Amino acid sequence: MTTPSPTPDHEPSTEPSIEEIRAAISAVQEALDSPGDAHKLAALIWEEMPEPHLLVHHLSTALTGVGLTISETTINELGIEIGTIRTADALTLITVLGGTHPPRSNPATGRNTEAIADRLRGRLRRLSPEVKVTPHPACASCAADRPHQILIGTATLEEVRLLIEAIEAGTQERERSTGRRAGSAMGRGGDRA
Repeated sequence: MTTPSPTPDHEPSTEPSIEEIRAAISAVQEALDSPGDAHKLAALIWEEMPEPHLLVHHLSTALTGVGLTISETTINELGIEIGTIRTADALTLITVLGGTHPPRSNPATGRNTEAIADRLRGRLRRLSPEVKVTPHPACASCAADRPHQILIGTATLEEVRLLIEAIEAGTQERERSTGRRAGSAMGRGGDRA
């Protein structure tokens, strides 16, 4: 009896199960004898982390530094799909990237979501010429349950690195003007990215 070869919809998972992850964590916890061991383990994890995963972490850290959250960031064969951002946060990201808000840019209205997405697309395309930026306004009946959103598509690893650097530069500029101290997401937790 032969088994059919995997199809794209039925490929075997190479991801460990949550039970396997928990077992590995338990084994590591038992093996750690001192805080120094824990520090060495953390350094080893950062050294061995695949570059796309490091960049996702650094992007998240840079965005968090300016009070932004992007959900559903994923890694794919082309690079990193940046994910979904609330329209109100997109206005902040536009400013951090050196842009200005479009006229009548109230993020509370679905009609303005497209104009805000266009402005964000313009800022992002300076760093990632092929990135797709798609507005997802909430429908009239669901606007109370979810904010208007914008999906930011896939960028290459180098383009994500440029985006992180641009966010950090914009953050430093904003913090200089307000007197707050800036930090680097790329320098936290490892320097590989």
